[in-house]
Amino acid sequence: MPQGSILGPLLFILYINDLTKYITDCQANLYADDTALYVKNKCYIDLMLTLRIELSAVQQWLYANKLTLNVKKTKLMIFGTKNKLRDIPQDQVDLILNNEKIELVRTFKYLGVQLDNMLTFEPHIDYIYRKSCQKLGAIKKCHNVITTKLANMLYKSLILPLLDYCDIAYTHANQKSINKLQLVQTMACHMSLCCGNREHVANMHNRLKLDLLSDRRDKHLVVECHKNIHLEHEQPLSRYFKLKKNTVNRRTRRGCNYDVEMPKVISNIGRKAFSYMGP
Repeated sequence: MPQGSILGPLLFILYINDLTKYITDCQANLYADDTALYVKNKCYIDLMLTLRIELSAVQQWLYANKLTLNVKKTKLMIFGTKNKLRDIPQDQVDLILNNEKIELVRTFKYLGVQLDNMLTFEPHIDYIYRKSCQKLGAIKKCHNVITTKLANMLYKSLILPLLDYCDIAYTHANQKSINKLQLVQTMACHMSLCCGNREHVANMHNRLKLDLLSDRRDKHLVVECHKNIHLEHEQPLSRYFKLKKNTVNRRTRRGCNYDVEMPKVISNIGRKAFSYMGP
């Protein structure tokens, strides 16, 4: 099948679809040719042992299906708190594949999101901020010859998708970092309206019919929770929501009788989880 064909991605997905059957002790997520293996364990020794066993199974599957793995593009990342990561000896964290050592990284771009090993999402926010400022600067060069409507349209089509992409993932991030993204939208409002710095932010957003990014994140979170709770077919995050036993799983004239059970959390990290923030 020639590269770049329409059927190529579909046939490739069908070809590798049985890979998950050979993986038993970890979770695998397949997205086209990007495959991620997740292992959860409190002991890093057991974690590395499980990964070695699963990678051996993956290597056997690849050999049987006449495929090769690019070790240079394969990365290892250990997620945890600052104290937990500090206790892990770096010299004992090694994975060997095809006689090559898999690189241990602290940040990695996966499906357009910059993940860091403590899930602060600060590298991702910095990446969005730089990318948005570059595009905003390109629009600003020609703002003297474009109308307010066109400038607002360019912002919504070129910059706003960057700010919206996976925004519910970093809702719990440091407020100082998140404010940087709102600053991008405020600068875009100033540029579109050609108004001074004394103009109130709320007035500019009302004139351009824009919501604050915090309000957009809340809306996206509500929509995602609604899909995972109310839709009949299984959603990727539906396992994180549990309905109470006395909940009636049907619609009535007054609306839905769904009552989501709140998970018990004992730490600030737990309060930032999707299953806790969503309900």
